[in-house]
Amino acid sequence: MVERSLIEPVKVEFAGRDADAHRMDALLLGQSLSGMARVYNSVGHYHFHRQIKASAHSEVRVQVGPPERGSIFYLIYMMMVHGKMAVYPELLFSLAEMAVPSFIKAIVAQRTGQTKEMDKALDIIQQQSAQYHELALEARKSDQQIREGLLDVVKTLAANNRAALSDMAAPVGKTVNEVRQVPKNADPIVIDTPTAAALRSKEEVTVGEMATFRGVFRAVDTTTGSFRLEDEDGKEYRGKITDPALLTPQNFYTHALDTQEVVAITAKPTLNEDGTVHRLFVSDAGKAS
Repeated sequence: MVERSLIEPVKVEFAGRDADAHRMDALLLGQSLSGMARVYNSVGHYHFHRQIKASAHSEVRVQVGPPERGSIFYLIYMMMVHGKMAVYPELLFSLAEMAVPSFIKAIVAQRTGQTKEMDKALDIIQQQSAQYHELALEARKSDQQIREGLLDVVKTLAANNRAALSDMAAPVGKTVNEVRQVPKNADPIVIDTPTAAALRSKEEVTVGEMATFRGVFRAVDTTTGSFRLEDEDGKEYRGKITDPALLTPQNFYTHALDTQEVVAITAKPTLNEDGTVHRLFVSDAGKAS
């Protein structure tokens, strides 16, 4: 008998850099899939059992299907452990389609300080949870109490899965530019370079909003993408250029380094706990007006 997946398979796409040629670093791919499996296992167990498990042992197991031809796509399945019988209410299966990916989106956002993204995910989870009969008692609580309870769950899941989230982001910025998890019935979970850097950081680093910075390039490395920029007040910024234009001959970045002209870069920052810029991840640049 063919086993039933607890949710519709989630498409995982590794995009950019080596993946453009339909290949990527095997060790980092394995590390990322291992991290995803632990995160989905943890969130899946909570969704179906309303328990947060500290260990990876669960009645829910995560499988990965073969990639599509000519791409770096995989499909993630959530299955029951062999010998266990699924006795979950049918409604829980339906809710899982949006709730499980939304919880993962929320814990990634919580871990990286992206409050707006976390709030959007919590909105979906709260709406979905209200449909489940075992949560009927929750309806007696205020919306604020329910929200605070969900936030506590997300914070605990994020803390328990800190190493798994770091592993999930392992290839980003090294062999691919992004990892996108695309559920059939929920918003995509996108781990870009600044998000990956925050997930992998041993320090408490968050991801800020896209912004413009003016200054002069003092160093640009076309191999690693690393750079140094000095603003007009003498403050120095470091980070990484993710703009694919850096790889083209006679690109704007190396030209600006040679001429020492003032530039305006568009970058998403990672931030220290005190709100100061940790690193900048540059997606575009041009002459300062």
